[in-house]
Amino acid sequence: MQKPKVDLPKTLKNRIVRMEMMRIGDLAAHPGNWREHPDAQAQALGGLLREIGIADVVLAWPSERNSGKLTLYDGHLRRDLKPDQVWPVLVTDLSDAEADLMLAALDPIGVMATADAVALDALLASIKSGEAAVQM
Repeated sequence: MQKPKVDLPKTLKNRIVRMEMMRIGDLAAHPGNWREHPDAQAQALGGLLREIGIADVVLAWPSERNSGKLTLYDGHLRRDLKPDQVWPVLVTDLSDAEADLMLAALDPIGVMATADAVALDALLASIKSGEAAVQM
């Protein structure tokens, strides 16, 4: 597959201010979170967390509308599954409006990717998970 051609500036503004390890339950949920997490998804994520552990960050910003409290725009299910867990948090300097845009766009943009069926089949054939909810 050829690489996509997108006109981007030479340098992108880095909005990540810091990474902190913190109890994920201390982060507020985004009040506009539109994602619902069905049991099958929660079971699959729980299985992945049991088998692999933490291998990704959650994303937050100090929300002005939430009195500066660090608020999630990605990571709500992880927060709901294990609120006492210390998790790596990427803290950004987004405004509330920018965080709303990220919340609205992150997952839908990811879903726009298409699959290379041959590469996906080869990857799935190589995965062996001890967790039934994760096994492909």
